Amino acid sequence: MIPDGFNADYATNYRWYKGEDAVWDKHLKGMYKTFSADEEDQEIKNSRNLANEINDILSDKVLIGWTSGAHTGVDIPVYAYGPQSERFVGLLENTDLPIIMAEVMKIELNN
Repeated sequence: MIPDGFNADYATNYRWYKGEDAVWDKHLKGMYKTFSADEEDQEIKNSRNLANEINDILSDKVLIGWTSGAHTGVDIPVYAYGPQSERFVGLLENTDLPIIMAEVMKIELNN
């Protein structure tokens, strides 16, 4: 479920947010790992593979794990509930997922 007010602006501004609110407490608490900008900058500067380092930092922030850096070609289940969850039914192309999510959150993707 995507709660009201949870959109790209909310996610962008959360890094500087120091207060409390119901969306964070109910849906996100414990699911977001924070880093200091200095720590991230140093990891990137010391990297021998810039793309992999940036991917690792982003994956850590949103708690995404990868089994490999390669495609497996296997269908994976995607589960959704709440408003507009019907848009995530059936077989979907992986490139359709961010498009559907952006439409649901009412944000425009830059191609």
